[in-house]
Amino acid sequence: MTTPNQTHQSKTPSISNAERLEELWKACLKSSGVKCTISFLDFSEETHEINSDGDRTDARITRDQMRGIFLTIESIISELKDIKSLVLEHASNEDESCEIIEMIDDALKMLDLASRMGRMHLSNADDSDGEIWLCQIWVNGFFYTLKHAGARLFGLYEEINTIYLRIEQTVTPDDGGDLAIEALH
Repeated sequence: MTTPNQTHQSKTPSISNAERLEELWKACLKSSGVKCTISFLDFSEETHEINSDGDRTDARITRDQMRGIFLTIESIISELKDIKSLVLEHASNEDESCEIIEMIDDALKMLDLASRMGRMHLSNADDSDGEIWLCQIWVNGFFYTLKHAGARLFGLYEEINTIYLRIEQTVTPDDGGDLAIEALH
């Protein structure tokens, strides 16, 4: 039982630095994967679908390809929510955590827009031959949202890694630090 002067925080056990390191390392790895996946989906610089004016031309893909793209976006959204949760739980008192959360929230808004665009386009598409025509405006808008989300997440890994390294430097052998650090590397 707590006395009136005790805070709620004293009821919960503290998280060891070794555990914080492990969870923040997970966030680092997830952020690296998210960045790579967005870069993979946003192949706007390498595609042959761009005409001489720099705009994308009309394109067509199969329904299954489109579903795959949007399932990938949904997985990116899920990963970003996991990263946000890990940062909030294990690094909320760090200086960079507010910027990290803002980066993730901004990217989530853009990715949610791309996901909604895809669901709407899939539901409105005529599936008589299994292909979906993507008009130039839609394709440009979709890739703009991916490019913006990727740009907003540009330094995500570095920001989380900065927190990780700072905590790693303060870990003492008493809290299992040496064993945890060796296990992570």
